Amino acid sequence: MARIPRKFQDASFTLYHIISQGNNQQKIFKFKRDRKKFLWLLHQAKKHHLFRLYAYSLMPNHFHLMIETIKASLSKIMHLINNSYVKYFNTRYKKKGHLFEDRFYSIIVNKD
Repeated sequence: MARIPRKFQDASFTLYHIISQGNNQQKIFKFKRDRKKFLWLLHQAKKHHLFRLYAYSLMPNHFHLMIETIKASLSKIMHLINNSYVKYFNTRYKKKGHLFEDRFYSIIVNKD
């Protein structure tokens, strides 16, 4: 069965609250170096795609981001971040397969 399409606002300068969690509530950040790597990957994503990062929270089994898109689509931004981190995590801990439970959750935030 196909996934239900996301509801994105196509306009630039849209603010999103993004949540992505580990598969079966597993830890996605085991050590401090994992958090540092994630933040470095987030910084690299900002070099490839134009967006603003207002806030983040890295919990052991999930993360929250407040991202405002400028020109790049949210899907492209999150694909780069999540895909890069999964490759790092699986290589580091000699794992295979999914790290995240599902697609990331995104909520459009009213700027007012």
